[in-house]
Order: sequence, then structure tokens, then C-alpha cells
Amino acid sequence: MSYKIPEKKCKLRTGTQQLHKEPNYLKWLHEVKHPECFACGKINGIELHHIKEASSDNKDDRLVIPLCGIECHRLGSVLSAHGTPKKFRDTFPFDMQKEYAMALYEEYLNDK
Repeated sequence: MSYKIPEKKCKLRTGTQQLHKEPNYLKWLHEVKHPECFACGKINGIELHHIKEASSDNKDDRLVIPLCGIECHRLGSVLSAHGTPKKFRDTFPFDMQKEYAMALYEEYLNDK
């Protein structure tokens, strides 16, 4: 006998940010802009990192920063968004990350 697992519906709490999907923007970043790593300036192996002020916030495609994949994004042990998150946030506060992300998004809107 097989059981169907019910789908969970994501409810947004009052006052939280709305989810913004921008697949064309993300594609533009990868294919047109080719940004350098926000943290170290490398240009190869860039991945987009969604920034959030609180872990309960929804991912917003307008709020992404480019990070080199292994060292500054996922697995870095010196300074990495996921590997050493507290140190990363201390070095690059949310407001600094958001300002950079919004400047990239503004550039995209002007390039359309």
C-alpha cells in the first residue's frame, strides 16, 4: 500500500517580505553580466547566493550576490557564506550585501 504525502503549503506571515522570482534576472547575471565574487573578486566559478536578513525570510531573486562557488560560497573555512556564516556576516553586514545586490538589480533593470 502506498501513501501520498500531503504537500505543505507555505504561508507567509503578515509583515514578511513577499517571494520574488526573477529567472530572467538570474539568467542575465550568469550570461550577460558575469559578475566577480563579492567577497574576493575572483571571476571564475561564480554562484549566486541569496541573502536574507533572517533565516525565516523567503528567498528573493533580486537579493543575490555573486560568490565564487567553493571558497566564498559553500565550503570555505576562512570566509564563506555557508562555511563560516557568522564571520561572513561580521565582515560583510547584511546592509552592505543588500546594497550591492540592489545595485546589480538596478543595472539589470537599466539594461532591459
